Amino acid sequence: MPPLEPLRVDLLPERNVLRFVAGPGEPGEAIPADATIDVGERGALLGIELRPDAALAALWPEHDEADAVYLAIAPEMSGPHDRSVAATVDLRPGPDGVLVAVDLPRRGAGYEITYPSGNQ
Repeated sequence: MPPLEPLRVDLLPERNVLRFVAGPGEPGEAIPADATIDVGERGALLGIELRPDAALAALWPEHDEADAVYLAIAPEMSGPHDRSVAATVDLRPGPDGVLVAVDLPRRGAGYEITYPSGNQ
């Protein structure tokens, strides 16, 4: 599974969303996608696995459509209390149509993320 390292994390408080910026350019319209998030102790977000699909492959040309993509957020915090939860994220293409950001709601069915939003 190829890794994707976010350049920065932005909190969008008006939507209660964490935006993981992975490239240059202004993020465009949302493309919903299924994902799995890894949550650690005290609600720490460890990473996001983007499931393989045609939309992801179209937004990341060098990516093989059969592979998942993993955004490692806080791997140094992983430990015995980790859990994985299904989530829906929004993929955000830039002006050139390439993936520049991933938006993740801080709350969803079965999870709530408190970090990296300033609570620790």
